[in-house]
Amino acid sequence: MHVKHGIWLSNKQNRSNAHAYFESRKSARRKINAMKNAWWQQRATELQLAVDSNNLRLFYAGLKQVFGPVSNGHGTTPLRSSEGSTLIYDRRGILNRWAEHFFKCSIKIRQ
Repeated sequence: MHVKHGIWLSNKQNRSNAHAYFESRKSARRKINAMKNAWWQQRATELQLAVDSNNLRLFYAGLKQVFGPVSNGHGTTPLRSSEGSTLIYDRRGILNRWAEHFFKCSIKIRQ
């Protein structure tokens, strides 16, 4: 395909070169889409088998293949501070923030 692209770029007036390039590009896109579709179908089959066999470990490993691991590098989702100005990443800070949140909720319920 790269060779056909180079030939087409060197002489854009020649319609047969353009046709050859665009046909090879179309063919490559079809093959790539077929490969992507096969990959998705394989993942869906594996996930369905894991669910049917109640194998949660395999199911979540399959989901991690599809969606990828947690990307923030900390292993947890960051949480906003009570002022909303900063994000808390460390585990202890997140636990303290949740404790603060639920304490405020319990005070509202008592009133």
